Amino acid sequence: MESVRIKSFSYYVPEGRITNEQIVQPFIEANKDHLSEDDINFISYSCQRKFEFLGVKTRSCGAEGDTAVGMGVRVCKDALQKANIDPNEVDCVIFSAVSNPFFEPSFATVIAKEIGIKEGDFFDVGDTCNGFLKGIEIASNYLALGKYRNILVVASEHPYEVGESIQDTARIEVVADIDKKFSTFFAGSGAGAFLLSKDGDGPEIKHYFQYRETENWDISLYTLPGIALPKTRYEKILNGIWADPYSLSAQVIQRMPPFLLEKFKESDIDISRIDLFFTHQLGDNITFATLDKLGVDKSKSPIHTFKEYGNLAAANLPVSIGMANESGLLQKGKNILMMSSACGLTFAAMYITW
Repeated sequence: MESVRIKSFSYYVPEGRITNEQIVQPFIEANKDHLSEDDINFISYSCQRKFEFLGVKTRSCGAEGDTAVGMGVRVCKDALQKANIDPNEVDCVIFSAVSNPFFEPSFATVIAKEIGIKEGDFFDVGDTCNGFLKGIEIASNYLALGKYRNILVVASEHPYEVGESIQDTARIEVVADIDKKFSTFFAGSGAGAFLLSKDGDGPEIKHYFQYRETENWDISLYTLPGIALPKTRYEKILNGIWADPYSLSAQVIQRMPPFLLEKFKESDIDISRIDLFFTHQLGDNITFATLDKLGVDKSKSPIHTFKEYGNLAAANLPVSIGMANESGLLQKGKNILMMSSACGLTFAAMYITW
């Protein structure tokens, strides 16, 4: 990967919050007509214990007037203003989000129109929670070829805007299925954008590493209800959003650190010289276990979004970068690593010198 520069960046997290109790109640309502009172009580108790273990208390949701498009437009306009760039100097917009509500046209096309770009290349990257880093990789290739001058990479997650379709999949047949639906209880809203260019003196993106395999494709699924799936290892796949959380977390903790250490060695990167680590967050236990296997002290990962915002999916990393910048952590010359894990199964990391 040829190095590219971050001309500017922006993030936004809406002020709305949904508590643990508020997120579980609709699920209980969807199942209380066919599950026993004991089962319903178990669901409530089990969820609360898991929330406490993972450390999540609330998840961000849109305030009145917030929309997925509006949040995406907001961070893009802010990034352009910070860089003093006219919208029509942007040649390409790349969008990624797990909760993308658009099948047609691309979300990127809608954002481009709303921020005032008349012509260009606009498309979406469907790469689950790794989408933001994948978008940057694609952008860097275009910039290296000289095809484009300025590219906006943006993520905007607003799962509660498509919440009605999610609630349609909340019904379970037996109480044991609650674990497979638990990932639906973490989704949060937020947006972030990077404006990238080949030139300038902004933070330099130097390396991108990714690992992908297909063996574990069925660990986590988010499909349209009722869709026909290929054969999986599981006897039963529940409609809509479904996950095997234990296998997913184990894969991240066990396999991501050795992959990264191998890539650091190949690229002559001294891990002790990395000042800050930013991770896609699914709970402090996963974050800290991964860092521990890397031999990294958790003090080098000071930004934690999961407790208040929940799982921000593709928007997690740009939001974390924005928060770190506001906290004065991103000083010139600092080496940082953005780490992402996602369904598929895929791991990715991006090495940046600020």
